[in-house]
Amino acid sequence: MSDAQSDPTKRFFGAALTAIGGLVFALCGLCTGVFLITGLMPHEDHTLSGIALVAGGIPSFTGFVVMRFGLKIYREASPNPDISHGSRLGGRGLASALELS
Repeated sequence: MSDAQSDPTKRFFGAALTAIGGLVFALCGLCTGVFLITGLMPHEDHTLSGIALVAGGIPSFTGFVVMRFGLKIYREASPNPDISHGSRLGGRGLASALELS
């Protein structure tokens, strides 16, 4: 394949890893946040906070790493130089990207 073409298999797996990692990160992160806030209430003992960090923090971090890895694969397989370098504006300013004078 030439550089101008994209690899659809890499793009698919990159998008799938990004979606799965994002879901794991978001759901585990929200659940961990709720348990951390609940565990830090004055009437509760603080053991719930430690359990929440271990039981929810590790999967949250793993989901974040998988999401970033999938995004990297997706960008590398993209034929668009704006996407592959991570710049949404392609090095232009916001006004020129929106075609404002």
